[in-house]
Amino acid sequence: MIGAMIYKDFAIIKRTVSIYLLMMLLYFGMTLGGVFEGMEIMNSFATMFSVSVPMGCFSLDEQARWEKYAVTLPLGRKGIVQAKYVLNFLLTAITSLFIIILNLVTFTLFPSRISSLPGSILSAIGVTVGCLLIHAVLTPAYLKFGVQKARMVILFAFAGIVAIFMSLQLMSFPARATVAVHGWSQATLEQVGAVVLTLLAVALLLLFVSYRISLRIYEKKEF
Repeated sequence: MIGAMIYKDFAIIKRTVSIYLLMMLLYFGMTLGGVFEGMEIMNSFATMFSVSVPMGCFSLDEQARWEKYAVTLPLGRKGIVQAKYVLNFLLTAITSLFIIILNLVTFTLFPSRISSLPGSILSAIGVTVGCLLIHAVLTPAYLKFGVQKARMVILFAFAGIVAIFMSLQLMSFPARATVAVHGWSQATLEQVGAVVLTLLAVALLLLFVSYRISLRIYEKKEF
């Protein structure tokens, strides 16, 4: 039954995924053409895709009042929540794999566009971690308040991110970060792998905590 729920969401996603793919390929072509420096624009677009697509599924379910019917199905409320988190994880994994492949292709064919492959791959993994953390925050909010009200959570989250970056700017963090990023050009595969595994482990742990919170919220939700 969980597979059927995920299939339902992918049936919704396929109506818009072609637009995202065309935009992503357009930005990729502009990156190769030198319009953008590095793969940062691709990483940002991947984050937007991974976050906005599940939000669209939540929004359509809410408009169709799908949840009132879904809770009567044999999989129960726990299965509905599990399906949402599996969908989020699959979308994040697929998007991240796609971005890593683009990084490898770019470095192979146009090495001048990427100064450090380990640093670029680490940046792509950072997108994965960031997307998982965003899902960990937003999914309970969607289940608790609905998409429209949860948009306020998004606004506060982005406001918090902006405040953090402004604070780091005042502390001269960019200069230190630049030194750290250049250091990745000398990093070994084992060092990059250790950092990646640590970041992913933390993100998955927080995602599991988010799942437990969402499950508790959904079990008490009235329709």
